[in-house]
Amino acid sequence: MQMRIKRRKITKPYLIGITGGLGTGKSLVGKVLKHLGICVIDTDEIVKSLLSYKNKITKKIVSDFGEKVLTANGFINKKYLSSIVFKNKIKLKKLESAIHPEVYKKLNSFIKLNKNKKIIAVLVPLLFECGLQKFYNETWCVVCNKKVQLNRLKKKGYKLKDALLRIKAQYPLIRKTKMADFVINNSSSIKATKKQITKKLMSLGQLNHNPHPSFCKGHLFC
Repeated sequence: MQMRIKRRKITKPYLIGITGGLGTGKSLVGKVLKHLGICVIDTDEIVKSLLSYKNKITKKIVSDFGEKVLTANGFINKKYLSSIVFKNKIKLKKLESAIHPEVYKKLNSFIKLNKNKKIIAVLVPLLFECGLQKFYNETWCVVCNKKVQLNRLKKKGYKLKDALLRIKAQYPLIRKTKMADFVINNSSSIKATKKQITKKLMSLGQLNHNPHPSFCKGHLFC
C-alpha cells in the first residue's frame, strides 16, 4: 500500500521531484524530459559545480575532513571524499549539512528564474532520505532490477564494493517506490522508459495551475 504523504499545493510551476537509486537512470529520465520540452535541473550538477572551485563550502569541507581531501591543485578530491563518507554515516551527514543549504539556495534561484514554466522537474538523489518530498507537488522514483543497476555502475567505473556502499547509504528502492507518487521502470530500453514518461506527462497536461506563491526566505519551496 502506498504511503500517504503531504504534498505541496498545486501551483505554477508544478514541481516534480525525481529520485531513484544510484545507477537506476535518473539522468536518463532528465534527458528524456528535456527532449520533451520540460524544464529540468539536476541537484548533482549543482553539487559538482560547488565543488569545482574554492568557496566557503570547500573551506568547510577541508575544515571537517582535513587537507587530505584536496588534490595537488588545491581542489576537492571528490573520489577520495566519497571513499570517506560512504563508509561512515556520521561523516556523510556532516558533508550533507555543509553542502545542502547552498544547493537549496541555488535551486530556489533557478525556480524563481523559471517561475513562468508550467512544469519544472528536479532530480534529487536523496529526496526521501532528506524529507524533501513535501516541497514538491508530486514525486517520481526511477527503478531498475539489481543486476541491471550493478552492470550500469560497473560500466561507469564503480568497483562492486564501492557501488554497494553507496547503494546502502540510500533508502532501499522498494521503500522509495512506496513513498513515490509515480514509478518509472528503467530496466529495459530507452524507448520503454520514454513511453512511461510521455504517458505521465499527458496526464499532467490536464492540470489546472494556479499562480505561484511567494518563496520563504532561507528555505526551499515554502
